Amino acid sequence: MAASRIQRWALTLAAYEYTIVYKEGSLNGNADGLSRLPLKTNIEKTPTPGDTILLMEHLATTPVDAKQIQKWTRKDTILSMVLRYILNGLPSKCPSEDIRPYYSRKNELCSQDGCILWGGRVIYTTTRT
Repeated sequence: MAASRIQRWALTLAAYEYTIVYKEGSLNGNADGLSRLPLKTNIEKTPTPGDTILLMEHLATTPVDAKQIQKWTRKDTILSMVLRYILNGLPSKCPSEDIRPYYSRKNELCSQDGCILWGGRVIYTTTRT
């Protein structure tokens, strides 16, 4: 097994032109430091906050579910524009007066499953069709 690994490295290194120079261990401090670094750890995905999970679980038990709110949001011209701005980034200036209430809270708004959330509250349209 070790022989095949050495052969693979030999083939890889054969593509380069290099000179091997011996360096005394006491002069090779960077190699000593690198050998003492901690091992690489697995980076886990950032967990979803607990209040968001509770909110989405609560939406499943209410008379109005997330799919209905998502549908209402898509049909409403203002909320669909706000959702698009949340997903794609807000412009530097407020584009219209209709969006000003949402624009002033731009750092507090987020979206989950096509629904607009303001902290732990769901924003939905007053005209439901």
